[in-house]
Amino acid sequence: MPPAKKSAKKKDASPTITDVAKLSGVSTGTVSRVINGYENVGTDMRRKVLFASRKLGFVPRVQY
Repeated sequence: MPPAKKSAKKKDASPTITDVAKLSGVSTGTVSRVINGYENVGTDMRRKVLFASRKLGFVPRVQY
């Protein structure tokens, strides 16, 4: 039986919170706090996350 292939991310797929975290060098939790407007994130971290999200074209999905 051949080994299972790892799923490759499509090039046209929307960026994820994980992509933003990797580019900005922070955790996904920090990205989440920035996106949701929590105040307990430092200014420098907030700038890094916002810059990375804009650069990637990240748009949060709204869930109800």
